[in-house]
Amino acid sequence: MKLTEIKLRQLIKEVMAEAEWSKVGGKDDDYFNPKDGVVFFTPNAKYEQDGSPTHDVTSHALKHSTDTGLKSDLSSLLSNFKNILKNHINSGGKVFYNKNNQAQEMVINDIDSLSRGDLKNTLDRINDDIVNKNKVSGIEQEISDLLLPLEDKYIKMSQDTINNPEATASLEKKKAYVKDGKMAITYDDDIVTFYGDKKMKKNPSAAASKAVEPRTK
Repeated sequence: MKLTEIKLRQLIKEVMAEAEWSKVGGKDDDYFNPKDGVVFFTPNAKYEQDGSPTHDVTSHALKHSTDTGLKSDLSSLLSNFKNILKNHINSGGKVFYNKNNQAQEMVINDIDSLSRGDLKNTLDRINDDIVNKNKVSGIEQEISDLLLPLEDKYIKMSQDTINNPEATASLEKKKAYVKDGKMAITYDDDIVTFYGDKKMKKNPSAAASKAVEPRTK
């Protein structure tokens, strides 16, 4: 029986309908926005790469929120983030902004100057602690929970790209799926990354093939 493109897509959809993100994160990847800072609630807290496997789906959703079309979602999160911080300060709590390893206590008027980059760094900093099973405060958990709707959208987009690709390529255990300028990559059928690049729209097949090529030193 000839395997037509339609039948091939149906087969991919059946096999990959339950594609899940890998439970094992990649090596810690901090400061997605190095020009921005990070918010803490104690003056001597740290946010630095430690080699632990904390670059999980949450970190990927943060890192690639803009290139996968979730910029407006992140802007909405930023507004809620600022409100949480303002309420914390109004309730007598302390908020610190750390940039270039210099911590400065924030006042209400400082909060509105925080950027999406500051938010992304802060969310990733909290996620590192959650993944490493370190204790997080109530306000840190509240901030982390803000990300759940965006992360859910990101996961669904990655699964849709796998289920309905414009182009695919594979090499051994690695597979690449491209749709609408976005790429999902799986290893051993677990999703390991999902990102966007407008250049992929010109030639999805070439982009998929290049993604699975062995890396050269």
